[in-house]
Amino acid sequence: MTVKEIDQDQENFENELRWLREKYPQFYIEVWGPYDFALQLNHDGYPTGDELAQAAADNWDKWVGVVEVLHDTFDAHIGTNWDRLTEAIKEINRDDR
Repeated sequence: MTVKEIDQDQENFENELRWLREKYPQFYIEVWGPYDFALQLNHDGYPTGDELAQAAADNWDKWVGVVEVLHDTFDAHIGTNWDRLTEAIKEINRDDR
């Protein structure tokens, strides 16, 4: 997937999420996505947003697996946080070897 396609996908998702939150305001919805995942690949950060976007695109094939790990290991007492995200990415990277 290209950066342009990811940006369009992100915009589409945000529009639908906004609609869902407006339709069901009594529900709390938390979202983590490809840009968050890419941030965790490089803890030192990226000098530019373009480099972050490219990292999201370059690792696109991993994100579904990261989401599956987050779903499968979710604990409401802990929640999803940057540490859990890092562990999910590490698990996917181990499986890629």
